[in-house]
Amino acid sequence: MSTKRIFLLPGDVRFAQAPGWLYTILGSCLAITAWHPYKKHGGMCHFQLPNSSKKAELNGRYGRDAFSLLCQQMSKYASQPSEYRYQIYGGSQILKLQPSVSIGARNIQAAKQLLTNAALAIDFEDTGGHQSRKIELDLSTGQVWVQRLNRE
Repeated sequence: MSTKRIFLLPGDVRFAQAPGWLYTILGSCLAITAWHPYKKHGGMCHFQLPNSSKKAELNGRYGRDAFSLLCQQMSKYASQPSEYRYQIYGGSQILKLQPSVSIGARNIQAAKQLLTNAALAIDFEDTGGHQSRKIELDLSTGQVWVQRLNRE
């Protein structure tokens, strides 16, 4: 039996059952992973910016919306956000801009605030720095593999 591998582009929110993998590539974008240790399913959102100034329908490119969409998927799997283990990845400062305007740092702060506001703990994070990352979430174990990508 082949294992399902699902790739997330910026703005994507995906949820799946084990066996399988969710994976993406991050620069200044941020990913929140959520894994259910008993039901062996989980999800990931890959957002580009902390929030939107527009009050339209939910858009996965923005942190608040992406996390809301991820939580909606949990309810489709008959589970609640408090049942999951969370990790955050990405938020690198890829461009040589002033740190005060770093999109990566703003994305990290947004992800932490979203989870804190929902009273959810972050089990692990690999954020910041100056390198892109490829991350892969194993839905059978909840383990996330991180590969740092060198800039050429």
